Amino acid sequence: MSLAEFQRALTDMTLDVRLASRVKRDGESTLAPYGLTDRERARLTRISRQPGMALNCTLARANRFTSICDAFPMTCVVLEPWLRDLLDDLWSTGAPADYQLRGEIDLFARCVEREWLPRKDIEYLREIFDYERACHELVTASRGSSLEAMAGTVRRIYFSHDPSHILPPLQDATAPPPGLPITPHIVEVEIRDGALETRWHRT
Repeated sequence: MSLAEFQRALTDMTLDVRLASRVKRDGESTLAPYGLTDRERARLTRISRQPGMALNCTLARANRFTSICDAFPMTCVVLEPWLRDLLDDLWSTGAPADYQLRGEIDLFARCVEREWLPRKDIEYLREIFDYERACHELVTASRGSSLEAMAGTVRRIYFSHDPSHILPPLQDATAPPPGLPITPHIVEVEIRDGALETRWHRT
């Protein structure tokens, strides 16, 4: 038994619900890209049809999503109507870089920047994504740095809408009201006394 290929295929099935569904539906032919024996392909096909496979996929998705949601919770709320398809597409491209799931945040951010920001029909996405990315970058940079080293490090983000109407509901995991008027603001984020501080002013 080619154990490494078998484990790779099983891991990919667990992390990619679309692959698991194709194996369950179409059978052994779906596993052709892997260097498997007939016995291994048959075994993986049986595994895909076991009730526990769906649970394994759900748990794996939850683990992958946790770090994304920690870094971009408000972006996920804005993208909520499309989020399931976005994650399916994102995770069907392959296994994570490592199995401690480091890199999921950057993978998600690149996907949003490349495929979703160019869309014009998702209200508030650009400003919220830019804001949360700035916050995440500041927090990441502050790890292992002294408070003195971070002093004066400010990120500025352009908002098309009044942040006081957008940020509070999103912080409660609620979508802001649609159709807010254009009222340009500059939002400033910095780490002060070990905590993120946000302020804004109208331009």
